[in-house]
Amino acid sequence: MQENRYNTCDRFLGGLEKDFIITEQIEDSPLTSEPSFLDYGIIAVCNRGSAIIHLLENKHVWNKNELIFLFPRQLCSMRNVSEDFSAKFIIIPHVLHGDVLSSLRHFDPGFHFFVKDHFYYNIEDNNGIERFQSFCKLIENELERYRGNGLLRERIICYLGIFYMDVYDYYVKVRKKIPFRTSLRKEQLIYDFCSLVAENFKNHKNVGFYADKLNITTTYLSAIMNERCGISAKEFLSIYIVLEVKSLLRDSRLNIQEIAILTNFPSQSTLNRFFRQRTGMTLSQYRKHIFST
Repeated sequence: MQENRYNTCDRFLGGLEKDFIITEQIEDSPLTSEPSFLDYGIIAVCNRGSAIIHLLENKHVWNKNELIFLFPRQLCSMRNVSEDFSAKFIIIPHVLHGDVLSSLRHFDPGFHFFVKDHFYYNIEDNNGIERFQSFCKLIENELERYRGNGLLRERIICYLGIFYMDVYDYYVKVRKKIPFRTSLRKEQLIYDFCSLVAENFKNHKNVGFYADKLNITTTYLSAIMNERCGISAKEFLSIYIVLEVKSLLRDSRLNIQEIAILTNFPSQSTLNRFFRQRTGMTLSQYRKHIFST
Protein backbone atom coordinates (compact mmCIF):
# COMPACT_ATOMS: atom_id res chain seq x y z
CA MET A 1 0.00 0.00 0.00
CA GLN A 2 1.38 3.39 -0.97
CA GLU A 3 2.19 5.63 1.96
CA ASN A 4 -0.03 8.71 1.94
CA ARG A 5 2.59 11.12 3.20
CA TYR A 6 4.50 13.96 1.64
CA ASN A 7 7.82 14.93 3.13
CA THR A 8 10.96 16.45 1.71
CA CYS A 9 13.90 14.11 1.40
CA ASP A 10 16.65 16.73 1.34
CA ARG A 11 17.61 19.25 3.99
CA PHE A 12 15.73 21.92 2.07
CA LEU A 13 13.53 22.05 -1.00
CA GLY A 14 14.00 25.53 -2.34
CA GLY A 15 14.60 26.75 1.21
CA LEU A 16 11.56 24.90 2.60
CA GLU A 17 12.11 23.08 5.89
CA LYS A 18 12.39 19.32 5.48
CA ASP A 19 9.89 18.63 8.27
CA PHE A 20 7.02 20.41 6.54
CA ILE A 21 4.68 17.44 6.10
CA ILE A 22 1.25 16.55 4.77
CA THR A 23 0.34 13.13 6.11
CA GLU A 24 -2.40 10.72 7.12
CA GLN A 25 -0.02 8.74 9.33
CA ILE A 26 -0.82 9.50 12.96
CA GLU A 27 2.69 8.51 14.02
CA ASP A 28 4.05 11.38 11.92
CA SER A 29 2.06 13.88 13.95
CA PRO A 30 3.85 15.66 16.84
CA LEU A 31 0.73 15.15 18.97
CA THR A 32 1.32 12.64 21.76
CA SER A 33 -0.67 11.27 24.68
CA GLU A 34 1.47 13.23 27.14
CA PRO A 35 1.27 17.04 27.23
CA SER A 36 4.14 18.67 25.40
CA PHE A 37 4.90 22.07 23.94
CA LEU A 38 4.43 21.90 20.20
CA ASP A 39 7.33 22.89 18.00
CA TYR A 40 4.97 22.90 15.02
CA GLY A 41 1.76 24.46 13.82
CA ILE A 42 -0.87 21.85 12.97
CA ILE A 43 -3.81 22.02 10.59
CA ALA A 44 -5.80 18.80 10.53
CA VAL A 45 -9.19 17.32 9.69
CA CYS A 46 -10.63 14.19 11.28
CA ASN A 47 -11.85 11.81 8.56
CA ARG A 48 -13.12 9.04 10.80
CA GLY A 49 -13.40 8.12 14.47
CA SER A 50 -12.53 10.47 17.31
CA ALA A 51 -9.81 11.62 19.70
CA ILE A 52 -9.64 14.00 22.65
CA ILE A 53 -7.46 17.08 22.19
CA HIS A 54 -6.18 18.79 25.34
CA LEU A 55 -4.91 22.34 24.79
CA LEU A 56 -3.76 23.96 28.03
CA GLU A 57 -6.86 23.82 30.24
CA ASN A 58 -9.23 23.21 27.33
CA LYS A 59 -10.48 19.80 26.20
CA HIS A 60 -12.36 18.90 23.03
CA VAL A 61 -13.58 15.65 21.49
CA TRP A 62 -12.30 15.81 17.92
CA ASN A 63 -14.87 14.17 15.65
CA LYS A 64 -15.33 13.46 11.97
CA ASN A 65 -15.39 16.50 9.67
CA GLU A 66 -13.92 18.80 12.31
CA LEU A 67 -10.86 20.89 11.56
CA ILE A 68 -8.36 21.80 14.26
CA PHE A 69 -5.58 24.37 14.11
CA LEU A 70 -2.86 24.43 16.74
CA PHE A 71 -0.02 26.91 17.10
CA PRO A 72 3.61 26.31 18.06
CA ARG A 73 4.49 26.68 21.76
CA GLN A 74 1.05 25.53 22.87
CA LEU A 75 0.90 22.82 25.55
CA CYS A 76 -1.09 20.08 23.88
CA SER A 77 -1.84 16.34 23.87
CA MET A 78 -4.10 13.88 22.04
CA ARG A 79 -5.68 11.02 24.01
CA ASN A 80 -8.44 8.42 23.78
CA VAL A 81 -7.82 7.84 20.09
CA SER A 82 -10.49 5.49 18.72
CA GLU A 83 -9.42 2.35 16.85
CA ASP A 84 -10.98 3.61 13.63
CA PHE A 85 -9.43 7.09 13.90
CA SER A 86 -8.17 8.67 10.70
CA ALA A 87 -7.12 12.25 10.00
CA LYS A 88 -5.15 14.32 7.55
CA PHE A 89 -2.45 16.54 9.03
CA ILE A 90 -0.50 19.49 7.73
CA ILE A 91 2.56 19.82 9.97
CA ILE A 92 4.22 23.25 9.83
CA PRO A 93 7.66 23.86 11.43
CA HIS A 94 7.52 26.74 13.89
CA VAL A 95 9.78 29.09 11.91
CA LEU A 96 7.70 28.61 8.77
CA HIS A 97 4.51 29.01 10.82
CA GLY A 98 5.82 32.28 12.27
CA ASP A 99 6.67 33.53 8.81
CA VAL A 100 3.14 32.73 7.63
CA LEU A 101 1.51 34.65 10.49
CA SER A 102 3.96 37.53 10.25
CA SER A 103 3.02 37.91 6.59
CA LEU A 104 -0.56 38.66 7.66
CA ARG A 105 0.04 42.11 9.04
CA HIS A 106 -3.48 43.29 9.72
CA PHE A 107 -4.64 40.60 12.13
CA ASP A 108 -6.22 41.71 15.38
CA PRO A 109 -3.79 40.82 18.24
CA GLY A 110 -6.67 39.05 19.96
CA PHE A 111 -6.66 36.40 17.24
CA HIS A 112 -3.60 34.68 18.73
CA PHE A 113 -5.35 34.22 22.05
CA PHE A 114 -8.76 33.44 20.62
CA VAL A 115 -7.43 30.29 18.94
CA LYS A 116 -6.31 28.92 22.30
CA ASP A 117 -9.95 28.57 23.33
CA HIS A 118 -11.49 28.05 19.88
CA PHE A 119 -9.10 25.81 17.98
CA TYR A 120 -11.68 23.71 16.13
CA TYR A 121 -14.74 24.02 13.95
CA ASN A 122 -16.93 21.83 11.80
CA ILE A 123 -16.29 22.09 8.06
CA GLU A 124 -19.04 19.77 6.86
CA ASP A 125 -21.07 22.68 5.51
CA ASN A 126 -20.15 25.08 2.70
CA ASN A 127 -18.02 22.50 0.88
CA GLY A 128 -15.44 22.76 3.64
CA ILE A 129 -14.24 19.17 3.33
CA GLU A 130 -13.74 19.43 -0.41
CA ARG A 131 -11.95 22.75 0.04
CA PHE A 132 -9.55 21.26 2.58
CA GLN A 133 -8.81 18.26 0.36
CA SER A 134 -8.23 20.55 -2.61
CA PHE A 135 -6.00 22.75 -0.45
CA CYS A 136 -3.83 19.78 0.53
CA LYS A 137 -3.65 18.58 -3.07
CA LEU A 138 -2.65 22.05 -4.24
CA ILE A 139 0.25 22.19 -1.79
CA GLU A 140 1.35 18.65 -2.66
CA ASN A 141 1.39 19.61 -6.33
CA GLU A 142 3.44 22.71 -5.53
CA LEU A 143 5.96 20.63 -3.60
CA GLU A 144 6.32 18.28 -6.55
CA ARG A 145 6.31 20.89 -9.27
CA TYR A 146 8.67 23.39 -7.68
CA ARG A 147 11.13 20.99 -6.05
CA GLY A 148 14.42 22.87 -5.74
CA ASN A 149 12.90 26.19 -6.82
CA GLY A 150 14.13 29.08 -4.70
CA LEU A 151 10.62 30.50 -4.44
CA LEU A 152 8.97 27.30 -3.18
CA ARG A 153 8.98 28.41 0.44
CA GLU A 154 7.42 31.76 -0.42
CA ARG A 155 4.72 30.00 -2.43
CA ILE A 156 3.89 27.72 0.51
CA ILE A 157 3.74 30.75 2.83
CA CYS A 158 1.21 32.36 0.47
CA TYR A 159 -1.01 29.27 0.38
CA LEU A 160 -0.89 28.77 4.14
CA GLY A 161 -1.63 32.48 4.55
CA ILE A 162 -4.83 32.01 2.57
CA PHE A 163 -5.86 29.23 4.94
CA TYR A 164 -5.22 31.38 8.00
CA MET A 165 -7.20 34.20 6.45
CA ASP A 166 -10.14 31.78 6.37
CA VAL A 167 -9.54 30.98 10.04
CA TYR A 168 -9.32 34.69 10.80
CA ASP A 169 -12.60 35.23 8.99
CA TYR A 170 -14.12 32.64 11.33
CA TYR A 171 -12.65 34.53 14.29
CA VAL A 172 -14.15 37.83 13.10
CA LYS A 173 -17.60 36.26 12.71
CA VAL A 174 -17.74 34.65 16.15
CA ARG A 175 -15.74 37.02 18.36
CA LYS A 176 -18.79 39.17 19.06
CA LYS A 177 -20.89 36.10 19.89
CA ILE A 178 -18.30 34.46 22.17
CA PRO A 179 -16.85 36.94 24.65
CA PHE A 180 -13.21 36.70 25.63
CA ARG A 181 -12.98 35.29 29.11
CA THR A 182 -9.43 36.50 29.56
CA SER A 183 -7.68 39.84 29.71
CA LEU A 184 -5.87 40.65 26.48
CA ARG A 185 -3.18 42.37 28.53
CA LYS A 186 -2.43 39.16 30.41
CA GLU A 187 -2.64 37.03 27.28
CA GLN A 188 -0.23 39.38 25.50
CA LEU A 189 2.24 39.11 28.37
CA ILE A 190 2.07 35.32 28.24
CA TYR A 191 2.59 35.29 24.49
CA ASP A 192 5.54 37.69 24.79
CA PHE A 193 7.03 35.61 27.63
CA CYS A 194 6.77 32.39 25.61
CA SER A 195 8.37 34.08 22.62
CA LEU A 196 11.21 35.45 24.75
CA VAL A 197 11.83 32.01 26.26
CA ALA A 198 12.05 30.42 22.82
CA GLU A 199 14.59 33.04 21.74
CA ASN A 200 16.69 33.27 24.91
CA PHE A 201 16.37 30.08 26.99
CA LYS A 202 19.88 28.86 26.15
CA ASN A 203 21.53 31.98 27.53
CA HIS A 204 19.02 33.05 30.18
CA LYS A 205 17.63 30.45 32.58
CA ASN A 206 16.44 32.86 35.27
CA VAL A 207 12.83 34.08 35.27
CA GLY A 208 14.02 37.50 36.40
CA PHE A 209 15.52 38.16 32.97
CA TYR A 210 12.15 37.67 31.28
CA ALA A 211 10.23 39.68 33.87
CA ASP A 212 12.65 42.57 33.35
CA LYS A 213 12.16 42.37 29.59
CA LEU A 214 8.39 42.54 30.11
CA ASN A 215 8.66 45.33 32.71
CA ILE A 216 6.80 43.32 35.35
CA THR A 217 7.80 41.52 38.55
CA THR A 218 8.64 37.83 38.65
CA THR A 219 5.78 37.36 41.10
CA TYR A 220 3.25 38.84 38.68
CA LEU A 221 4.64 36.88 35.75
CA SER A 222 4.28 33.61 37.64
CA ALA A 223 0.82 34.59 38.85
CA ILE A 224 -0.57 35.15 35.35
CA MET A 225 1.14 31.99 34.07
CA ASN A 226 -0.48 29.99 36.87
CA GLU A 227 -3.83 31.63 36.24
CA ARG A 228 -3.89 31.12 32.47
CA CYS A 229 -1.67 28.07 31.90
CA GLY A 230 -1.65 26.17 35.18
CA ILE A 231 2.14 26.32 35.62
CA SER A 232 4.52 28.93 36.98
CA ALA A 233 6.91 30.89 34.80
CA LYS A 234 9.83 28.92 36.27
CA GLU A 235 8.11 25.62 35.47
CA PHE A 236 7.45 26.72 31.89
CA LEU A 237 11.07 27.74 31.43
CA SER A 238 12.29 24.44 32.88
CA ILE A 239 9.95 22.41 30.67
CA TYR A 240 11.15 24.26 27.59
CA ILE A 241 14.79 23.60 28.46
CA VAL A 242 14.12 19.92 29.22
CA LEU A 243 12.34 19.47 25.89
CA GLU A 244 15.34 20.95 24.09
CA VAL A 245 17.74 18.67 25.97
CA LYS A 246 15.59 15.63 25.18
CA SER A 247 15.58 16.57 21.53
CA LEU A 248 19.37 16.84 21.49
CA LEU A 249 19.73 13.52 23.33
CA ARG A 250 17.95 11.86 20.43
CA ASP A 251 20.79 12.90 18.15
CA SER A 252 23.29 10.06 18.59
CA ARG A 253 26.01 12.16 16.97
CA LEU A 254 26.15 14.46 20.00
CA ASN A 255 27.87 13.49 23.22
CA ILE A 256 26.63 14.84 26.53
CA GLN A 257 29.43 17.39 26.82
CA GLU A 258 28.45 18.82 23.44
CA ILE A 259 24.80 19.00 24.56
CA ALA A 260 25.85 20.92 27.66
CA ILE A 261 27.70 23.40 25.44
CA LEU A 262 24.79 23.74 23.01
CA THR A 263 22.36 24.49 25.85
CA ASN A 264 24.88 26.79 27.57
CA PHE A 265 25.13 24.93 30.87
CA PRO A 266 28.39 25.61 32.74
CA SER A 267 29.26 21.92 32.91
CA GLN A 268 28.03 18.45 32.05
CA SER A 269 27.37 17.72 35.73
CA THR A 270 25.25 20.88 36.09
CA LEU A 271 23.14 19.86 33.11
CA ASN A 272 22.84 16.31 34.42
CA ARG A 273 21.69 17.53 37.84
CA PHE A 274 19.15 19.91 36.28
CA PHE A 275 17.79 17.17 34.01
CA ARG A 276 17.57 14.54 36.76
CA GLN A 277 15.74 16.89 39.13
CA ARG A 278 13.04 17.44 36.51
CA THR A 279 12.75 14.02 34.88
CA GLY A 280 13.94 11.54 37.50
CA MET A 281 16.51 10.20 35.02
CA THR A 282 20.11 11.01 34.27
CA LEU A 283 21.04 12.07 30.77
CA SER A 284 22.62 8.68 30.08
CA GLN A 285 19.59 6.83 31.44
CA TYR A 286 17.25 8.82 29.22
CA ARG A 287 19.39 8.29 26.14
CA LYS A 288 19.62 4.55 26.86
CA HIS A 289 15.84 4.48 27.31
CA ILE A 290 15.00 6.15 24.00
CA PHE A 291 17.42 4.07 21.98
CA SER A 292 16.24 0.80 23.52
CA THR A 293 12.54 1.41 22.73
